[in-house]
Amino acid sequence: GKYKFIRATKPLSTLIVAPPGRGKTSGIIIPNLLAVPNSSIVYDIKGELYQKTAGYRQQKLENEIQLFQPFSWDNTLFFNPFDNSIVKDMEYIHIKKLAEQIASTIFVGEKGKENDHWIVSAKTMFVFFVEYFLQKNKHTTLAELAQAPKADYFKVIEEYNEIYMKNNDGEISPFYKEVVNENEDKQIYERNYDVDTFKIWLKQTSNDEDLDENTRNQARAYSTAAEQEFASIKSTYDTFMKVFSNPQVANATSKMSFAFEDLREKKITKENVITTEGMEKLASPVRIFTESLFKKLMSGNECSDPNKFIYCYLDEFVRFGKMPFLLEAPALCRSYGLLPIYVTQSYEQIKKYYGEDDLGIIRANAGY
Repeated sequence: GKYKFIRATKPLSTLIVAPPGRGKTSGIIIPNLLAVPNSSIVYDIKGELYQKTAGYRQQKLENEIQLFQPFSWDNTLFFNPFDNSIVKDMEYIHIKKLAEQIASTIFVGEKGKENDHWIVSAKTMFVFFVEYFLQKNKHTTLAELAQAPKADYFKVIEEYNEIYMKNNDGEISPFYKEVVNENEDKQIYERNYDVDTFKIWLKQTSNDEDLDENTRNQARAYSTAAEQEFASIKSTYDTFMKVFSNPQVANATSKMSFAFEDLREKKITKENVITTEGMEKLASPVRIFTESLFKKLMSGNECSDPNKFIYCYLDEFVRFGKMPFLLEAPALCRSYGLLPIYVTQSYEQIKKYYGEDDLGIIRANAGY
């Protein structure tokens, strides 16, 4: 009874700026996690918050704890923005919009190089692959997309040929002819391993009428692109997508283990545990998760019930790279019951990643 918490009187977005060792974690984040029972999203650098608060939130605040730790096999939270459960009913226009949204969180250039030719070109390639797989399979993963420019497409060409033959009185697809040799003695076709199936697949895709015309035209452009330039685009693409080829990250992003709406109806704590050394490599998965969450929850119905408000403790948020949508969040999120708590060491850090104008926006929009 000697001490009392100093509490905010209204649930508003909050910006916390203080150097290391001044109590950002011990004085604000941990007391909130031990006192506020609402669903929460937590950026947990080093896993300290998980160790000190997860057990209490589970036992006393009746929260379900979900752990997103991509460089580990201990995940209990799996997140795939292209899971069938999300995209199964999408039309092409919505597929394209989703692909462009995710691309903008992965292919992020350094300050001043946001419009670098190779980064923009790699982003376009990502959108093309997403469009193809989601139209064809109604599902893909970030790991599959990471491998897409260097994958073997023989089976895809073979499957297309079977459908082609049924529709053309047994005639063989011209694209299948390019990847096989005819063994006249055995009267069979055998695969020609000297042929680049990726190039043939691009030509096949450009003629596939099951796909939207935009996707076909992009495939046609790639199939006729200059070899050297196309190789440079693929190299840039691989640089940004490399993290998703890691087996642990591929596993963590292979499926969806939750629905965003669950955060309203249940009490759930989603812990993003990222080590300091893994922060740079895992920046894009964290950005994808955060943007998808904010945009999904701010595109539905408004929420005025304080018991259904969702708190987002974004510790060291600037170190995960620029997320423009976070600047808009404070002005909009209160209507949707989504409350971000931005934590950083200095205003200069925000300025470094976001620029002086954006620093002004986030300071002006934060409630506290």
